[in-house]
Amino acid sequence: MNKLPDVGATTRTTTGSIFRRWQRVIQSVACVLVLAHMALGSNKTPQPPATRCSVADPSANDASDVQGVAHYMAVMRQLLAENKFAELDCLADAARASKARFASGGWKLYVLYMAIVVPQGHATEKDWTAHLKTLNRWISEKPRSITARVTLAEAYTSYAWDARGEGFADTVTGNGWKLFDQRIQKAKDILEEASRLQTKCPHWYNVMQIVALAQGWDRASATALLDQAVAFEPGYQYYYRSHSNYLKPQWHGEEGDSEKFTEEAADHVGGAQGDILYYQMAANLVGCHCTEEAQLKRLLWPRIQKGAAELEKQNGVSMICLNILGYMATRLEDPVVAHNMFWRMGDNWDRGLWRTKEFYDANVQWANEAARLQEGPEKAILRQAHEKFQGVIRHCVQESGDMTKFDLVINLTKFGIVESTSSVPQTRAGSCLVTLKGEKLSPFPPFDPYAFTMEIDPAQFINTPTNTPYWVGVH
Repeated sequence: MNKLPDVGATTRTTTGSIFRRWQRVIQSVACVLVLAHMALGSNKTPQPPATRCSVADPSANDASDVQGVAHYMAVMRQLLAENKFAELDCLADAARASKARFASGGWKLYVLYMAIVVPQGHATEKDWTAHLKTLNRWISEKPRSITARVTLAEAYTSYAWDARGEGFADTVTGNGWKLFDQRIQKAKDILEEASRLQTKCPHWYNVMQIVALAQGWDRASATALLDQAVAFEPGYQYYYRSHSNYLKPQWHGEEGDSEKFTEEAADHVGGAQGDILYYQMAANLVGCHCTEEAQLKRLLWPRIQKGAAELEKQNGVSMICLNILGYMATRLEDPVVAHNMFWRMGDNWDRGLWRTKEFYDANVQWANEAARLQEGPEKAILRQAHEKFQGVIRHCVQESGDMTKFDLVINLTKFGIVESTSSVPQTRAGSCLVTLKGEKLSPFPPFDPYAFTMEIDPAQFINTPTNTPYWVGVH
């Protein structure tokens, strides 16, 4: 919701000239304003201790349900609709103090803001008026609420883009630009007021970054804002994403600046956390349907995968991350990774990302077919065995109750038909799998006779959902 609309390459000159026109007016005071905000915001006043809220924090998660975060957002929207400002403040304060995150790495605080910043649906002017009135009522009732003021400020940035529209720069009317300018300035004024509150919020800086982009701050001022934001809360990855957006060619950078900054920021953080940051920033670039192919090719795909793996190792499985990596793999034309992600996510496909079931299914079909061609017959046979035999293996494990790990050796005929199976060591679950005899795999084995081995850990068939694969190894 705070993602600013991208414009096509054909409008860069027009857009840039408009921002340069603004820069002549504001650059003389931009640095002064930045430093003033920094002085007010950089003093890390200790946050009040978390208190028990009158409403329970939603237990939604994205580990097994891609809609978990959407559920969390729905609860926040309902609280705002019911004018339960105290509850929203309490949940925001708790999320700010705990720095709680979803398995995907997203901050609960950030998601809370995203839920309540704009009216829902295709908002009319009447909807915006009512929404802003609600947020102002929140401030009136809770004048010391940092959450209320930051929300209102970001709402005004979105309201500004609503006035501008999503068309090319030369399609925006003079009145549209005037409203855009006024509303962005209003957002900045609200942030300035908020900086005088005792409680500080990391999202304050993120909203000011939106202001900086919209008002065309020069790069030195935007970078100074980034530096102060990171000093205030190093783990709030959205600062890096916003600055990467600022550096896109259609805004204030040149070709390659955004991708170069992504790599430099990740290198500066370093280690596993740096790789995770690279994945998160790249996901923001690739996840935008308007990102050009040339930008995608400048990203480091192996590092993206490494960062995603490190994030899963740190936080556990996230259906959101599986969707994102699957989508990235389709855009970067890696059918093997895409196939793995599609298999792991099962029916948990993200409608916000894939948009339609038809588009999702088309990508699944492409990944399945292309992965088999790319992998060769050996890997294709192994992959199909994992997919086709999972239900039988699960049944044998559950029926036998034998939790001993074993190697399942499968012998195929030259036509891909299972001729025999054996287990090493011999276990009750392994013996049960003689029922696989006669099953057919494709393509045909590359030579005859042909045998392959799968490592089976029965515990994985007890503790994981039925659509989760057991990629535990192969000899």
